[in-house]
Amino acid sequence: MRERIAWILVLPVAALCGFIDVTMEEIFIPAVMLLLAAAVLTFLAPRRWPVWALFTGGSMPVAHAIVRTFGILLPYPPPGMLDTLLAFVPSLSGCALGYSLAHTISTPPSGDPPPLPRSRHPR
Repeated sequence: MRERIAWILVLPVAALCGFIDVTMEEIFIPAVMLLLAAAVLTFLAPRRWPVWALFTGGSMPVAHAIVRTFGILLPYPPPGMLDTLLAFVPSLSGCALGYSLAHTISTPPSGDPPPLPRSRHPR
């Protein structure tokens, strides 16, 4: 069920991340949006983390390619190809965060730690 929710959310979330990146001059808010989107999608379906990283990280380069193709003027100079490919850094970080959250929540607690071995030498 959680994987279906992730598949339903992936395209609108990726489109929103790309739109926010194209419309804002700063890089902090789109990077945080990528990180959170990838974390939520990976938390919902941890086995598909490479897919979520591709969709969320690829949303920025695709959005910039669409803007350039249709000749829409941006309020700031367009980033270079290396800058748009750096969108995969917060995306992969978000996937790692979501995977670790899913793993810690799904793993049952181990209980009490094993007792320490006694020393053979009396004090």
